[in-house]
Amino acid sequence: MDISVYSIKNVTDEQVAEMISAKKSFVLEDIGRTNMGEAIDKLERMLKNKGLKSRVYTKGRSAAIIGELAVPLVGWASVAAIGIHNLATWNTDYEIAKNIVTGTLTVNYKK
Repeated sequence: MDISVYSIKNVTDEQVAEMISAKKSFVLEDIGRTNMGEAIDKLERMLKNKGLKSRVYTKGRSAAIIGELAVPLVGWASVAAIGIHNLATWNTDYEIAKNIVTGTLTVNYKK
């Protein structure tokens, strides 16, 4: 699958809305750590305005859980929380994977 990558500094809201309308997957990069929440909120609003559902998760969370399982209570609590989150956001149109370390949002069309 070919996913286009766009700098958050150069892509317009209209371009993002067009990609959403076309049901495309894409990556937004160059997002500052302090701006990640704002970028996610804006994406979620755009999706909701088009009648689409989304799920936001942290990219690489599965790998982090393996380390947390070394501390059983914390690890199992994380697994349970992720399971509940997945059930609450069942049958989404888009998944938004945030990667704070690299400053990217990977927006994947799922249906």
